[in-house]
Amino acid sequence: NVKIWNIGVLIVKKIVNVFIGGSASLDINDSYIFFASELGRLINERDYHIIFDGCAGLPSVVFKNLTGFDRATVCYTVHYIAEYSNYQKNDYQYLITQSLRMENQSEMTDTIIELSDAFIFLKGQLGTLEELFRAINGKKNLEHDHPIVIVNLNHEWDNLINILDSCNTRGLYHVTDNPIDCLNYIEQELYKETSSFYKDYVINDYTKRNMPIYI
Repeated sequence: NVKIWNIGVLIVKKIVNVFIGGSASLDINDSYIFFASELGRLINERDYHIIFDGCAGLPSVVFKNLTGFDRATVCYTVHYIAEYSNYQKNDYQYLITQSLRMENQSEMTDTIIELSDAFIFLKGQLGTLEELFRAINGKKNLEHDHPIVIVNLNHEWDNLINILDSCNTRGLYHVTDNPIDCLNYIEQELYKETSSFYKDYVINDYTKRNMPIYI
């Protein structure tokens, strides 16, 4: 968090940390790669920060569309250490705020949920599904109230969403195929007066929305 004094008024800039989950491989439908690129561009415009696992797949596409300094937290396991090391050696190093090495996937998932203000899940495999299920179940059990977005392109995750709906989880996540809608939903949820994000950063019951986010 960055505190800025301005003519005697304290403005608190709240960093929005968005977790990006998705396939660890780019051997996937091109529509997801295009979506990830556009999502990264929009996240960059809104000055959000991201959290991802250091893989070379869809989350890295989002990561590589960021600019500036200190825009990402990398939570990685030994499984992705070689791919993560490449980020440290190339032109993307300046984007990384902190790097957290985890012993295993379960520890990484716990850390991701603890650090994130919102979650975006692109299409992925078992690791992505574990993170998605943990995020939804934690929200259902009132462990957090962070917005969760599932990106469903070309109806490829219709079966998954039907399974989730059958588990009485409807309303705990938002499904979209549009990157702008994805981020607009997150903002809408974060700035509800009932959200923990909003409550933690309201000063004297006064709020102001700006770009980047100031309250």
